Amino acid sequence: MHHALIFNTQNSYITRNLGAHRIATFLRDEGWDVEVVDYAGLWPQQYLLEFVKSRVNNNTVFIGFSDTWGVWHFKEEVTRAFQSIIDWTTEHYPRVKVIVGSQKVGSSNINADYYVEGYGEFAMLALVKHLLGTSTEKLKYTLYRNGKLIKGNDYPAIYMKDLFVKYEARDFIRSGDQLGIEWSRGCKFSCDFCNFFPLNVKGDNFRDVQNYIDNLKYLNDEFGVTSFYSADSTGNVSPEKLELFGNETQKQLNFTPWICAFTRVDLMISQPNTWDSMIAMGYTGHHYGIETLNYQSGKSIKKGMHPDKIKQGLLDIKEYFSKKSLYKTRISLVAGLPYETYDTFLECVNWIYDNLPDANIMSFPLWIPHPDHWDPENRSLISSDYKKYGYRDINEGTGKVLAAGEIDWVNDETGTSYQGFRNMVATHPDLAERELLPSPWLIGELQLTTGLTFEEAVDIRWVDNREVIVGLGSKIEHQWYSKEGTYNYIKNYITDKLNWRK
Repeated sequence: MHHALIFNTQNSYITRNLGAHRIATFLRDEGWDVEVVDYAGLWPQQYLLEFVKSRVNNNTVFIGFSDTWGVWHFKEEVTRAFQSIIDWTTEHYPRVKVIVGSQKVGSSNINADYYVEGYGEFAMLALVKHLLGTSTEKLKYTLYRNGKLIKGNDYPAIYMKDLFVKYEARDFIRSGDQLGIEWSRGCKFSCDFCNFFPLNVKGDNFRDVQNYIDNLKYLNDEFGVTSFYSADSTGNVSPEKLELFGNETQKQLNFTPWICAFTRVDLMISQPNTWDSMIAMGYTGHHYGIETLNYQSGKSIKKGMHPDKIKQGLLDIKEYFSKKSLYKTRISLVAGLPYETYDTFLECVNWIYDNLPDANIMSFPLWIPHPDHWDPENRSLISSDYKKYGYRDINEGTGKVLAAGEIDWVNDETGTSYQGFRNMVATHPDLAERELLPSPWLIGELQLTTGLTFEEAVDIRWVDNREVIVGLGSKIEHQWYSKEGTYNYIKNYITDKLNWRK
């Protein structure tokens, strides 16, 4: 039996990597033995090496790294740990290939033989057949770094109806885990600032409803899991699908799931008929990509609903959902959009804090991939013609790019800059030092590392902006939910993994 290892590279959150486990499930259905290693970025190097030495064998075809967003800010010791297992495998099993899978390969700092970008089931199947010499078709790739890049667009998996994810005994799933699910793939919209492709997807990109219901039944029956996060670009895009999913959830499940998903607030406001369907399916954790409450800024990126309507809508949604469900929200903002000044951005932040104190806020400086570093399929409309939107690259003509291949922009019209907004997001008291509720995405982490119940975890408060701070590479000391609890959880997971034998 062909064998592979896939490492979840995350080193910030205690979260199962949906992509890694989805690829593993898909390849197992093809007759493979695939083991996923979660939290690999938190493993000490010696234990990663010990694990690899105990698993890699003559049947191993590849070791993979699921680097979901192309994490470029690994600590040096994490990069060294990953490289050490690559070096050992290459020395002792030179025919074993290294594969990195990511939604954003361009900012991953892991060296590999092959890179797979985007939804990767069919791309991975084509690649492993190529490695085994069983393919009758030429592999589609482009040269990239010292390896080869395979794009998911060349092996489209957007319209897959079967998105089942299975876990194994050696995954050590606990009931408090918050596991990933998918309803659909790709995004129906095309906002000017967005770099997360594919965008403007046409047709029915939703999975089969029975496939979804059966997956939730399995996860609850096998592991007692009731909390989930959706990887969908827009969870509430289809009223018809929401009604169908809600009806089948009520008919077929003997538990009520709790689900957090990316949610378009303008669709929520314009389609209140979807609210009861969302509540019926347990979809009451909402991540709103508000981006801005500056009308000119929103309109410039194809989010043109008037801020006054958005504000009232957010209040109405909160009142309705809170009466009927456990409603938790996160609001993400993009700092530095066209027409946005430092003052208008802070006005937006403070309105949310003053009027929606139970929301978790996450802010990102506008990220503009450098045209020479990212191909057109991975660049937003803004990044493809950033001068048109009022930005300029202060390093233009020098060939210099920032750490993740982005430009160091300034906007002379608004008097703002990338570095200015980075500093504001990481250090300004209104953003980095305010009490807030946990992100709905991380409730599972709280449960696992603190021992809190689900109800306790969603209501805990602390001063914590570490998701943003980690992402910006700031030196600010951020709070780990429970250092002792996190340490013990990872320690137990590593011990269980090392001692596991078939």
